[in-house]
Amino acid sequence: MLTPANTCEITINGIPAKVNPSLTVMQACESVNIQIPHFCFHDTLGVAGNCRMCLVEVLPSTKPVPLIASCAMLVSPKMQIFTDTALIKKVREGVLEFLLSTHPLDCPICDQGGECDLQDHSLLFGSDRGRFYETKKAVSDKQCGPLIKTVMTRCIQCTRCVRFATDIAGTPILGITGRGATMEIGFYMDRLFSSELSGNMIDLCPVGALTSKPYAFTARPWELKKVNSIDPFDAINSNIEVNLRGLDIMRILPKINTAINGDWIPDKVRFNFDGFFKHIAMTPVFSALQGSIEQVKQVPFEKALRPSWDLMFLKIQQLFNQANANIQHIFGPSTSLEELAAIKFFFNRLGYEQFDSLQSTSAAGTSTNSDFRDSYLCSTPLASLEHLANPALILLINCNIKTTLPILEAKLHQAYKKGSTIFVLGAPIPSTYKYTHISMDVRTLHLIAQGKHWLCTQLLAVKQVLLFCDSGLQDTNAVLVQVEALRKTLRVNKVDCALNFLRVSNSVVHLQELGMLAGYKAPKRGSDKKQLQFFWQASQLVKEPLSNKSAVNVFVGSNVPLTEVSKAFAVILPTTNCFESGHRFINLNGMLQNTAKVLDTGRYQLPELLEALFLFVDNKPDRAITKRLTYFGNGAFKQLPWASLLRDGAKEFDHNRTDSRQFCSNFSVSATDYYITDIVSKSSKTMLNCSKVFNKQKPLATF
Repeated sequence: MLTPANTCEITINGIPAKVNPSLTVMQACESVNIQIPHFCFHDTLGVAGNCRMCLVEVLPSTKPVPLIASCAMLVSPKMQIFTDTALIKKVREGVLEFLLSTHPLDCPICDQGGECDLQDHSLLFGSDRGRFYETKKAVSDKQCGPLIKTVMTRCIQCTRCVRFATDIAGTPILGITGRGATMEIGFYMDRLFSSELSGNMIDLCPVGALTSKPYAFTARPWELKKVNSIDPFDAINSNIEVNLRGLDIMRILPKINTAINGDWIPDKVRFNFDGFFKHIAMTPVFSALQGSIEQVKQVPFEKALRPSWDLMFLKIQQLFNQANANIQHIFGPSTSLEELAAIKFFFNRLGYEQFDSLQSTSAAGTSTNSDFRDSYLCSTPLASLEHLANPALILLINCNIKTTLPILEAKLHQAYKKGSTIFVLGAPIPSTYKYTHISMDVRTLHLIAQGKHWLCTQLLAVKQVLLFCDSGLQDTNAVLVQVEALRKTLRVNKVDCALNFLRVSNSVVHLQELGMLAGYKAPKRGSDKKQLQFFWQASQLVKEPLSNKSAVNVFVGSNVPLTEVSKAFAVILPTTNCFESGHRFINLNGMLQNTAKVLDTGRYQLPELLEALFLFVDNKPDRAITKRLTYFGNGAFKQLPWASLLRDGAKEFDHNRTDSRQFCSNFSVSATDYYITDIVSKSSKTMLNCSKVFNKQKPLATF
């Protein structure tokens, strides 16, 4: 809100205006709905001012020709700005004429067609004829890897990609070489551009110099339907825009949300959609229609039958009876809040109050306290990391953020650039910033909490400390006590300290919000109890529950590779994935977001299946299953009281808990391939190619 203290009075095209003095001339014009054409300027990148397309006339001026780059000059009191004079129009025509003099005439085959800033500006501000007939300049293409296609002859040297690689991605290997007619953008080093955020350079490029390799020559933007959704592959829940043609996902783009992901999205959600509808289950599968649990497991998958829904639910009812209340749950990383609430409501109605569960991406991340929100959420807002009032001391405890949460890595890079210091306690990690490695010994954390370590002096010398803890810590309860003791000590010394737990997947946050993450309990040796294990959207298989030879595995989800099904699952219940149903997700900051239904493949949603299944398990098959699924409308799971199942807001941590000090010797960070982490990415041809190319020991040549 503007006040007299922060108001600057200016004139734009003869019209008085009051703007914030911190705005540039371009931003001030846009605040009054006057658009200034530009190529090099971007809101989240540093100012370059080299395209000269944004020139405006400013008075008073000491220059003979009062032209300035509007993206690089701040407004001042009594400034007079002119954006539509004859001089400005002539200058814009000249800039575009010079750009087009070396630009190839290949618009009909360019993937940027329909979204090209050069096309739009040439139509609105360019001349109707050209005066250059010399041979156009040709530039050799660069090798950026399997994601980015380069046609460098189209490049206009706006340097957006250079500034993104240096300022945002933290990979400063792009730059400008040569001068004048020989100027071109290329790589400083002989290596590929390897970054988990590299696909964002495609969106930044205003022309067709950088385009998407998987999207090349597949569709035009005017053919596509756009639906907003969120990224289901990590707990940040970046906002995305899904572009469809019919029932096919053609591409995924970022949707700007300054509170979460800003302008960027990770490469995984951008490019792995081609694996979303491979190896999907469309019909129910049961390995045997007759016999006991032992006979069910002995039937090969090749002989499995595909029964009707009635027979399928009858057999599951028999499995419930044989299991004798010995049921385990394994949840996938992208299970939505509605689906988990439906599962909890379903088993509560059947009399199951205790959930023995496991999250499929981390067997060690189940021991944190679910009773307090600050024990499993990231309390520091993601957007605040880029705008810290004072440089902070950031302590990463056993975190591998670059390969698990790339958006958070970019925000930590921004905090580092603004003066924050970063320390790492645990195994050395890949990063885009310089950090000080403390130790791999867990006992070091106890020394820091007791004030007996050299780091304590630096902790007390700053105004703000940010602690980031990985959700998969070994001996999590013991480590958590020491972290809480450290936070309490810092607050006593008037140091603002925030504790942040990092969750790789959505379902861990949802499970703890619903109180369903109680830990997996394997049966004792020699026990004759039979176990029924449900894999809820858990397409990434877990070794511990699958090694249980006395259990029958039931998969409820969408993506199931046949090679793994034949070895693991006796029962398959197909249901929708996150793009086929509009559900709610809670990210690691505790922000609730709704998603729209992107497409419809005809499969049933999980609450619908559970509503129909409940009638059989509870011995109430009053109507045909097919009819109930077809005309599902007023079932108990349609309007779930999921909101009442959630826990209350953040509560104070219990500092009176037992101080357990039985630490393991060292921290350990599991090495993961960023591009292949689940069944969807394993089924994606693009992700498999990325894993093959970027994980080579010797990088490919770039020149």
